[in-house]
Amino acid sequence: MNGYRRGAYENMTKDMNNEEKNSNVMHNVKSSDWLSQNFGVRFRYNALGDINTQNIVSSKDSFGITKGVQSVSMHAGSTLAITDPNKAKGIIYMPEHLTHSQKWSHAVDQGIYNGGGINEGPYVAISKIGKGKAAFIGDSSLVEDRSPKYLREDNGKPKKTYDGFKEQDNGKLLNNLTTWLGKKESQSSMKDMGIKLDNKTPLLNFEQPENSIEPQKEPWTNPIEGYKWYDRSTFKTGSYGSNQRGADDGVDDKSSSHQNQNAKVELTLPQNIQPHHPFQFTIKLTGYEPNSTISDVRVGLYKDGGKQIGSFSSNRNQFNTLGYSPGQSIKANGAGEASFTLTAKVTDEIKDANIRVKQGKKILLTQKMNENF
Repeated sequence: MNGYRRGAYENMTKDMNNEEKNSNVMHNVKSSDWLSQNFGVRFRYNALGDINTQNIVSSKDSFGITKGVQSVSMHAGSTLAITDPNKAKGIIYMPEHLTHSQKWSHAVDQGIYNGGGINEGPYVAISKIGKGKAAFIGDSSLVEDRSPKYLREDNGKPKKTYDGFKEQDNGKLLNNLTTWLGKKESQSSMKDMGIKLDNKTPLLNFEQPENSIEPQKEPWTNPIEGYKWYDRSTFKTGSYGSNQRGADDGVDDKSSSHQNQNAKVELTLPQNIQPHHPFQFTIKLTGYEPNSTISDVRVGLYKDGGKQIGSFSSNRNQFNTLGYSPGQSIKANGAGEASFTLTAKVTDEIKDANIRVKQGKKILLTQKMNENF
């Protein structure tokens, strides 16, 4: 993120094998202190554990970003160093007097560098450069929620994300931050913004790029056979960057409710479906418990490879964003049957397009959209 590898500032390819050095992803990659030179900040190597902080700059001195923000959380994160106060300013810091016990358990060095507080560097910082702005956060936990269906690129296994956005005042902070980033301003630097400038963050000797070292050999564990970080063709299907995208945003949940173990789906689709033209189709469900409520039934329209092309509407005017339809709840009749109609439109031709019906995470049906005609 800073523009160089820790312990390899003078030689970006240090300790790489020839295949890594000569890979396309390393072509013309140069080592530099890019982030600091351009935005006045540098991510530190420190590693802090589970911490809530109330060490927050006032709303007046943060352009309103911290208004209504009383507490923010971190889970295994870092802070930043302010290297050029004319370009960057910290707005949220770690608590004072952090102890050794508050470092991340996997830290490869002392973990906490300056005892917390201002000298540890900001957890959240902002930059003002010319007509542009930027924001920096030392931990992804603050931003994420549980919605991503994340697959590891090396082995394809699911990896959880958590509702960090809902913790403390994290969501409020991010909304305020986004609002500020969207405001146009004539000033071109922090110096021009009329606020008190920060001091530079005091750094340890090994934080100077040319003095950085690698305290522990990488990687932590040897990668599985066949996986190469520099070759996306080796990434597992459905993972970010893979050449083969997964066809769905979830997996078939074999533990779904017993109510839909015998469920069957019949579709009635129109024959002349054109891009951007709304159409209606009917979904018939059978095999459910008589007079039961069938909940969270959703439909998705996607191309081979996983590209979502369908959006849905309840009034033919306002359509949701591309993806699955909102969950439907339908009452089965005495024979365990139910049906409902959806209004949809597609962005692409339906050649090679699929339709999928799910209840919760369980896949009830997948077929080609033009299968019946």
